[in-house]
Amino acid sequence: MVKKNNNQLGVKIRSDKSVIPAGKPGKRILELTLTAPPAPEDKPHIPLNLSLVIDRSGSMSGNKLKYVKEAAAHVIDLMSEEDRLAVILYDDKVQTLMSSQYLIKKVKAELKAKLKQVHSGASTFLYGGWLAGCREVAEAVADDTFNRTLLLTDGLANVGVRDVGALSVHAQELFTRGISTSCFGVGLDYDEHLLESMANHGGGTFHFLETLNAIPLVFEREFDEIISVTLKDVKVTLDLLEGVKPSVSANWHTESDGNKFSIFLGSLMADQSQSIYLQLANLNGHKDEPIQIPILVTGIDQDHVEHKISTSISFNPVSATKEGSVEQDKDLMERFGVVDLADKANEALKLERAGDRVGSSRLMNEALDIHEMNISNKVREKYEHFSSDISQGLNESERKRRHYQEYMSKRGYQSIGDYRLNSDSGPLMADIDGQSVLINTGAETSIGRENGWFFLDEVYRLEPSSDGIDCDQLSAALGTKVDVILGMDILRDLYLRMDPGRRVIQFSRQPLRARGTHLDLFKVDGVPCLKVVIEGKEVAMRLMTGFTFNYVPEDFMFGVSSKMEQKDVLPGFEEFQANLKTFGIQLPGSSISLMFGYLPEEIRIKLGLDTKEGVLGADFFRRDPIIMEFPENRLIML
Repeated sequence: MVKKNNNQLGVKIRSDKSVIPAGKPGKRILELTLTAPPAPEDKPHIPLNLSLVIDRSGSMSGNKLKYVKEAAAHVIDLMSEEDRLAVILYDDKVQTLMSSQYLIKKVKAELKAKLKQVHSGASTFLYGGWLAGCREVAEAVADDTFNRTLLLTDGLANVGVRDVGALSVHAQELFTRGISTSCFGVGLDYDEHLLESMANHGGGTFHFLETLNAIPLVFEREFDEIISVTLKDVKVTLDLLEGVKPSVSANWHTESDGNKFSIFLGSLMADQSQSIYLQLANLNGHKDEPIQIPILVTGIDQDHVEHKISTSISFNPVSATKEGSVEQDKDLMERFGVVDLADKANEALKLERAGDRVGSSRLMNEALDIHEMNISNKVREKYEHFSSDISQGLNESERKRRHYQEYMSKRGYQSIGDYRLNSDSGPLMADIDGQSVLINTGAETSIGRENGWFFLDEVYRLEPSSDGIDCDQLSAALGTKVDVILGMDILRDLYLRMDPGRRVIQFSRQPLRARGTHLDLFKVDGVPCLKVVIEGKEVAMRLMTGFTFNYVPEDFMFGVSSKMEQKDVLPGFEEFQANLKTFGIQLPGSSISLMFGYLPEEIRIKLGLDTKEGVLGADFFRRDPIIMEFPENRLIML
């Protein structure tokens, strides 16, 4: 059942079956999908009332605190004069760097100056710092504000309240008063289960910040989500019959009051669809007496108007034989399986951390058996790989990564991988989950040292070599270790953002939010290509990040006397000498200068380049932030 108009909350309800067995308890699985209204064209975002709580304990010294301060300054710049912000610092003591104030120009400048003077201290009084931040938000709460505390830490709470359950209860109590909490875990020493639980019960989001120089970008993502909120205080309430036992996947905060069972979703961004999955046990029905479950969905929009959708779902009692013959909704069960397996993976990670590798692996294998008939081969392979890994034991970085990936999966959030760009010269190289990865948009096939590579929440089967080249040979040719060559067979389904200034590369399976100049791409032999203007001539350029430099057709080099000699190498070919010359290149809305050479004839022939084609290598991608939308054949200059 769907109820929605152009500016109204949308509600869709499905069940795995529409029947239950008569005369005995039945169990059904529900999928509730809520869709937020779009952003009003004539209104700014909901006024923000935020508190930024920063761990400045001794372990935050160095680059951690450096990037956190940069992220805080970036958030300050993004906020408007109608928004309020407080900044709290904590180590073993709590310091209010700035109480909640409207961010007028003068306040912004003063606060950023104070942030520059912040230095690391002693222990980690997480509870005290977080509570002080929440108090600042509470004192500035208004009917029309969006109220959130952003808690950042890199360590275990070791002063004050430290228990996961107690901190989660406090977060839940504050959430019921309209103050949500998002948590950011930095590095590898924090308690991921504590921060996730606080975010879950506090109606916010959990973030894992392993790549330190990506911290400002992650804070920007959180801010973009906050200002995109069109519905807050979203709640689903089911009026259940006596004896029905509900359970909700993905650790959404719930409350029971008699037969009323409520699920709290926090806030929804413009046009965001959020699905939640419930299991209803002990559904008792008698023949000719359908069971009907009333459902109420509420939320508050930007004008402080309550959206209220009343609907229901019914189940018809039938004989046990007939109920058994009715097939489950295959698509729903596949989606539920993904969320339930992510829940089980989280529990398995807790067992593995406690030293029970056998128990953790058994838990995952039993969950896989339950969902065997419904999940895809990709999902099955992912968790078989996971079960094998946890049976052997994980290191701390592996635990943190897997926990965060499962958190994003069970909540249905966009999974974005933030990684470090490693090289200032040569082909594009990145450190991806401990693997040294060469990103080669000119390669048709990805290869690796290991057959199974877990990347962006999926297991990829890699070839050991391609065209006679393997990772050892490539490592020797480049003079640096290469574990994986990431080619177009994987990249073609991904969205990629490079920020050379921050030395960060991001991958996603969904479009990345960005404003910039859009350029259309086309493909030749599976390689993305872009038309540019060089020296007044339009040239089709293949994007091949395995090259260091850029290459033009031969006629551009005729009569050029001043050249610079540099070595270059393309994976699969011998090193060669490139004679380079600076040319101006025109793109829509911009003009840049790049070093260009001319490829040796034997390489052009092997690549299948005609006399009018050129190549844009890694040098092109190191100039400015850029997004590659491979599924849409589009490049965005930021």
